[in-house]
Amino acid sequence: MEGRLLAGRYQIHHILGTGGMATVYKAYDKIQDRTVAIKIMNQRLIYDHEYVRRFVWEAQATGRLSHPNIVNLYDAGQEGPLYYMVMEYVEGQALRQLIQSKKRLSAKEAMQIAIQICSGLQHAHNHGIIHRDIKPHNIMCSPGGRYKVADFGIARLLRNTNNLTKTGTIMGSIHYFSPEQARGHVIGFPSDLYSLGIVMYEMVTGKVPFHAEEDIAIVLKHIQTPVPDPRKINPDIPAEFTQVLRKSMEKDPKKRFQTAEEMKKALQSALHATSKEKNPTSRRSESLTKTRSNSKAYSISNADRSRSNPQAPAQAQQRTKLELRRKRTGEAPKKKWIYLIGAIAIVILFGILLQSCLNSNNQESNHSIEQTKRTLVR
Repeated sequence: MEGRLLAGRYQIHHILGTGGMATVYKAYDKIQDRTVAIKIMNQRLIYDHEYVRRFVWEAQATGRLSHPNIVNLYDAGQEGPLYYMVMEYVEGQALRQLIQSKKRLSAKEAMQIAIQICSGLQHAHNHGIIHRDIKPHNIMCSPGGRYKVADFGIARLLRNTNNLTKTGTIMGSIHYFSPEQARGHVIGFPSDLYSLGIVMYEMVTGKVPFHAEEDIAIVLKHIQTPVPDPRKINPDIPAEFTQVLRKSMEKDPKKRFQTAEEMKKALQSALHATSKEKNPTSRRSESLTKTRSNSKAYSISNADRSRSNPQAPAQAQQRTKLELRRKRTGEAPKKKWIYLIGAIAIVILFGILLQSCLNSNNQESNHSIEQTKRTLVR
């Protein structure tokens, strides 16, 4: 296949990846002058009508969508026995590879990625399309940090959402199944959000929540077993993000987020709350910075006062220090009352002394008058 010119315009280069249903090649579109990714259905399946139907459906479903957080479809067709889809080429890596290389992601990075995926899912859901296979392998990351949902191979319209094929095979990836997928029930938009919750769990812990040797055991755990606390694996996960994780992975789809937009807003709120949290050292540093800033502003104020009265800089400085001390300790209001009480006491004391003097003078005057009368009588 490598080196072949497909449909007279797509020069196939080399394999990017392989799957059970198709192989993806890197190619060059001669007409549009751009690099593309071409998904070609595996030759051994071209006579299986179920797989052909699914392949054609993926092309139809993806062709309805155009969003920055979805790998866009450019073209689709058939050439001889080859069924193919021409898609946007994302020059980056899958989220699966990112998790493997980092072991685990920070809660902040996981929330930022999940917010983007919610945007892509909401666009698909707005068109009535449920992905049904959200997992790290189907999330692509571009070098600029944009994440895109890929591979709508088993997507379904909302009106046709039974998770079984005509042959009774359950579709999806068991580690990322929703409980309703595991039961083979009709599914809705919350099913994709459960799967995204599993992806978020894996991003911050480095592992999926449910493991078992047998696939059926994993399926039963999705149905029956509570999701393990991710903080036992990674204690650094913020409580706000943990709440979003728990709600997204509720067993009952009615208890989950009902739309990707609702989940996106919860993630944005958790991210905002997490970014506002500061450790004690940061708070002490901020307090010290404010104190220094106030001291600096006060020093500038003193300098301005000194310049306005250059004849008495020392007095201005002493007066300013006194005012500052009074403002800090409340000394000025206390002394004001003391002075007032003292003044009242002095006035009262002066009145008493004055009255005493007047009484004494009156007694002496009366005594003198009596003596004068006696002298005149004699």
